[in-house]
Amino acid sequence: MVSVDLLQPFVQVIEYRGQAPDWDAYLDAVYGSGSVLYPVDLRRFNWFYWSAPLSSAIHIYLHADARAKADISHFAPLGFTFRQPYREAPLERDGALWVEVMREDKPFTWENSKAGFWYYEARGSGIWLDLGRTLDYSCTMRANDQHWGNISHRNAYMRTCRDYGLIQKGEGRYSWLPRSDYLFGSFHRPMGLHTIQRWSTFDVGKGLSSSSRREVVDTAQRDATCGTQPGRCRRTRCCTCVGGPVSERRRHGWAAFNQSGCACDEFFRIRVAGYRHDGFLNCGRAAPPNLESLMRSPLGGWNPFAKREGIRLQVEALCNGSVQTYSVPSLAAFSSVRGLSGMFPKPKPLGCTWVRFLWPPALV
Repeated sequence: MVSVDLLQPFVQVIEYRGQAPDWDAYLDAVYGSGSVLYPVDLRRFNWFYWSAPLSSAIHIYLHADARAKADISHFAPLGFTFRQPYREAPLERDGALWVEVMREDKPFTWENSKAGFWYYEARGSGIWLDLGRTLDYSCTMRANDQHWGNISHRNAYMRTCRDYGLIQKGEGRYSWLPRSDYLFGSFHRPMGLHTIQRWSTFDVGKGLSSSSRREVVDTAQRDATCGTQPGRCRRTRCCTCVGGPVSERRRHGWAAFNQSGCACDEFFRIRVAGYRHDGFLNCGRAAPPNLESLMRSPLGGWNPFAKREGIRLQVEALCNGSVQTYSVPSLAAFSSVRGLSGMFPKPKPLGCTWVRFLWPPALV
């Protein structure tokens, strides 16, 4: 029997509409019906919603791990991250550089004018962010596409990228970087920067290197403007739509074609039992990507946090040196089995090296 970890869960390149009808429907839900241009190279996607029509089951880890092809460490109610070695430059459109992103709501104490506002690059989300004047600490962008405070910064950047392959804070590699993430906004904004890109330091610390998630820090935004109520973040989790409901720096659709912008609805919440956060970047209820539809798995049910009649998740955990297997109706139920209190996201159970489950269960 071939291990699921050796199987390719989707066709790599869809050459034309009609070759893979299930994927056509999925891409229409993400980018808008009829807007997708073929061929589509799925190897560029590092983000899939739960409704992605996988052809074979995959192991999805509940945390970042060097063994993982996929994990759900962020935005779990919507989908999962798929680690691809494939990298691409930001998309050039209408004189700007764009990347696909996703973000969840944060309290004001986490995100503010000092810290900046944090996104994850999510190629396949259907939501685009204009990078503006940017610096790329993951050392993957062309130097001429970046913004430099002065020539010494450029020289230090080129030297560090050449010697180490990435730039991190607090390790003496790039001495003028702030040592705290809570200073990224106030540190970089005076340099005239709009965004900073970097590999997730959490992932890099686990040895994931360039297969890790990339963070995009918006340093241009000064105020936690949520919806039409500036400053409401001070009282509740309400920083999904940074910059207000309509921002010229956000777009949706295939290849950022839609110039009308992304009308983010701060009060569009995704309620998922067993998960802590419920505010995610969106372009409104009626516009693609259709988050409520994309949360639904091919089984017609919800994501793995919810129970589905007659369907059980197969969860494996390497704990105290041995692999333990559980058959549970949902990840929330697994949490109860393992004696974990509260809701996801949460740390691994005590004594466990990794925890993973097979998805989708219909293909197990």
